[in-house]
Amino acid sequence: MVLTYKAINVTAPTYLQELVRPHAPARALRATTSAGRLVPPSLRAGKGRTGKSQLFSVLAPLWWNDLPAGLQSQSPASARDSRPTCSDHGRGGGIAVIHHKKWKVLPLSMPVFSSFEHLAFTLPGPTPTVIATFYHPPKPHILDSINSSTSQHTKGHTLDLICCSGLTPSNCTADDLHVSDHFLISFSTALCLSRIKSSHFISFRNLKNINIDILCSNIDNILIPVCSTTSDEMITHYNISLNNILNSLAPVKTRSVSFSTTAPWYTPHLRSLKTKGRQLERLYKKTGLAIHKEMYITHIRHYKDSITQAKTNHYSAQIISNEGNTKSLFTLLNRTLQSPDFLPPHLYSTDTCNSLMQFFNDNQLRLRQTPFPSPALPLLSPAPLPHCQHFSSFQLPDDLQIYDLIWKSKPSICQLDPLPITLVKSCLPSVLPLICTIIHSSLTTGSVPSSLKTAAITPILKKPGSDPNNYNNLRPISNLPFISKILQT
Repeated sequence: MVLTYKAINVTAPTYLQELVRPHAPARALRATTSAGRLVPPSLRAGKGRTGKSQLFSVLAPLWWNDLPAGLQSQSPASARDSRPTCSDHGRGGGIAVIHHKKWKVLPLSMPVFSSFEHLAFTLPGPTPTVIATFYHPPKPHILDSINSSTSQHTKGHTLDLICCSGLTPSNCTADDLHVSDHFLISFSTALCLSRIKSSHFISFRNLKNINIDILCSNIDNILIPVCSTTSDEMITHYNISLNNILNSLAPVKTRSVSFSTTAPWYTPHLRSLKTKGRQLERLYKKTGLAIHKEMYITHIRHYKDSITQAKTNHYSAQIISNEGNTKSLFTLLNRTLQSPDFLPPHLYSTDTCNSLMQFFNDNQLRLRQTPFPSPALPLLSPAPLPHCQHFSSFQLPDDLQIYDLIWKSKPSICQLDPLPITLVKSCLPSVLPLICTIIHSSLTTGSVPSSLKTAAITPILKKPGSDPNNYNNLRPISNLPFISKILQT
């Protein structure tokens, strides 16, 4: 067990004194208004600036309302998750534990106390570990020895402590990052944790390296089906031929990747400022001179102001560019203030997809079989029928009309298409005869090929935060193949 708490006048609760022995400084950071733009502190899956792996960060007290709304609701690239506990009285605003998303962290339910704030969670694994964070505990005197002679405050105070039971922390350090009046307190301990594998396999094609001239030449060599061929055979020939050409020019590749959320406002200028700040930090730690310390502190303040200005410029430009477009503005606000609703991984299995498809099909069948009562119509005298004009002929669209429809169509992507629409438009003169033959055959026979009636279904949540395991909360979004959309037009 690891207990981190905020000691007031070097005091701690009596039950903590009986349970554990104070051992080392805790990793705590005060988030004041002036430093709020840089919190939470930098966390990395690899090694931090001290060369040690950084996993968790405890912030107490935390003025949660001072943090940007996007930081509260969305996970930045370094701080994957946060669990705030807000206070209803006085200063502070709650405590938060920020950890990397790849670690499995389970919250623990605890009673609510009015005298102090707390947050507890467990790290499952071969040896489960409980981490509890306390702020503003009761004030009985702590043990005489706290096993720490290092100050954790700019005024030389000892305020931030940890207590351990069954663990032996090492490499306890207190570093002044000059972003708060509290120091960054860090320690190391060996734990065997359950890791959430965020990496997954993806399949992709390198479409950018396709030579358009070679693609057009290969399409020109495709034989156009004869008139006696049915429309189903034509679309099958079209799909197989284009798919074989695409596999030869851009075969499917599989990679194991781990995506991270990027900050769209993070500019190359900010990256250069961050690099310069690291250089000044290393210089100050190497020399210890006051002039180098002042240079580092001044640069940190400039870096904080630059981050604020970059965020302001980015979101201002987004709002101005979408002026009058309420849909884009609401999308921007939802993406900034709300975390996206992701479907759980088990919904991507083959069995779940089949059961979900069966659920949607059953709903359609039930709706078709449900009789809808027709409203009673008032008795009126029948109106005279208009003059009927017989429809005796139908003019097929010529190649130029189909060309214009394809060229003006949206560059939407459907996974059922043998060739992406962007490549179809790039080599449209070569592929146009095949498409025209399929459309003319379908319109002449009055039948739509069965493959063009098949759509790719993507389920989305009807309401944010609803249970995705309940199929009634999912809305199917269908995406038809490209030729099917042109045929409907």
